[in-house]
Amino acid sequence: MMRKTIFRVLMVGWVCCSMTVWSGLGLCGQEAEVIQDETNVTYNVKAGDTLWEIAKRFYDSPLRWPDVWGLNPQIANPHRIYPGEPVHLYQQKTTETVYVEEPVPAPPPAPAPSGKKMPPKKVFTVFRGIDRVGFLRENPVEPIGRIVMPRMDAAATREMLSQGDVVYVQVARDDLEIGKRYRIYKLMGPYRFWADGRKISVYQHYINGIGVADRYDGNGIWEVRIEKSYAAIQTDDLLMPCQQRDDRIELVDASSDLSGTILFSQDHNEIFSAGFLAFMDKGELQGVRIGQRFSIVQEDRPAKHSVMVPYGECLVLDVESNTSSVWITKSDRNLTDQVMVRSLGAGGSF
Repeated sequence: MMRKTIFRVLMVGWVCCSMTVWSGLGLCGQEAEVIQDETNVTYNVKAGDTLWEIAKRFYDSPLRWPDVWGLNPQIANPHRIYPGEPVHLYQQKTTETVYVEEPVPAPPPAPAPSGKKMPPKKVFTVFRGIDRVGFLRENPVEPIGRIVMPRMDAAATREMLSQGDVVYVQVARDDLEIGKRYRIYKLMGPYRFWADGRKISVYQHYINGIGVADRYDGNGIWEVRIEKSYAAIQTDDLLMPCQQRDDRIELVDASSDLSGTILFSQDHNEIFSAGFLAFMDKGELQGVRIGQRFSIVQEDRPAKHSVMVPYGECLVLDVESNTSSVWITKSDRNLTDQVMVRSLGAGGSF
């Protein structure tokens, strides 16, 4: 418990102190702002430790062991770690570039009528992990295949499969294509909440990784190679088509009276903060759109008056009918389920 508390304090410290912004860079006819952040939290392996247990201890979810492995390229085999070996729990020195679209140079236009406003510039941010963003849906996606077992040369004794392993997938119809990519997911739920005065049930589509169809063995059995793993991949995980998704998110304004609740984090963490994915109880039917930003707020009631105090922000990455998937971009404190959100006004003001 003490290790987990220290880890969370370090994560909150990173959120509050690590952002530095440089502006004025020109790139391909676009203005750009570059946001760089860095931090490093390390844990020394003890006898009996596994990446599964380390992820459970420090990330509140053992399913995030591939995230820990991904931060430690010095570990050749994720199933073999040794006492005294340092494991980076959070190590990042990355650059995010926010692009501001500039118009293509053109001859000077005719003088505009007095009072006419120029169209606003488009602003984008980049979310590189767009393929691992899951979603909540009332009617689950119909899977096109199910993992029945790993190929024997892919360490069949392991319960957790990851990048590079090959699995056998049983399909109802032979509609897979060799070389085509598919999303590997778990179906979780149902989860129930109130929306527009009615109680609805939704199912979580938890994205474990991406697989590529390698070979058809007949009798409805395909060999699929795991190209990327975002969480533990196991027998009975499902496959759905992998649609091309743009990791550039155009920032757009939301209506000023839009509000909602963050239901829970994608990984079902008891507490979470900036950098985590979560789900909101508002979607397309309520006016939510990809690229909208919301402020995370608490309601104080001094002298029986309601005051909304913002302490974080989130960005919409994916939208369903009554729910949306959001990225927590800022938080001044740890978050839990059922926190309130309010839309940011024009220009990002609350």
